[in-house]
Amino acid sequence: MKFERKLVYGFGINDSEKPTQYMVNGKRIKCPIYVMWSNMYKRCYSESYLKTHKSYVGCYVSDEWKYFTRFREWVIQQDWEGKNLDKDILKADNKEYGPDACVFVPSYVNTALGIRKLYNNGLPVGVSVDTASGKYVSGISINGKRKSLGYFECRTNAHKAWQIAKAAQIEAIALRYSEEKTYNPKVLEALTLKVLALRQDLKENRETVTL
Repeated sequence: MKFERKLVYGFGINDSEKPTQYMVNGKRIKCPIYVMWSNMYKRCYSESYLKTHKSYVGCYVSDEWKYFTRFREWVIQQDWEGKNLDKDILKADNKEYGPDACVFVPSYVNTALGIRKLYNNGLPVGVSVDTASGKYVSGISINGKRKSLGYFECRTNAHKAWQIAKAAQIEAIALRYSEEKTYNPKVLEALTLKVLALRQDLKENRETVTL
């Protein structure tokens, strides 16, 4: 019996001859690799998602992963279980989801590399304005919690405080990752380069806009 191809978010094709979801004790269970593939398309092509996640605007899925089975074949060759699919670690500001750019990493690595810039506030990453005092506030996210790095008279010094803290954070993450039994040398190298880039930006009084 020929399977029916279904478009996912208008682009992806689920060409699997095997079911990607099934019932167990009355509960619907979805294939975790299919969920990962579908979420990848959501981040790139869902209009409602992109309205609230502007950092994904312009992202796309490579032709190699247009078909679900090709993506699944790639995934099962990786150390993927319990890890996150990331497209930015090996190549900063990368917009493509594809086998040459993506890699699986532990969630603590993925989270540490995330930088949130308040869109339209016109300030560097990690910087906001305290409306009560009018001073610039520097802050960094650690383990999902916001940590204040202090108040500053100028935005430049506030951003520098963030650069120092972010470099130290990623350096600690790299050390922790290096102790993983199945760590990926390419990921470890990328983390080291990001630390060096942050410190170089700091040394040259340059704003860090991406990791």
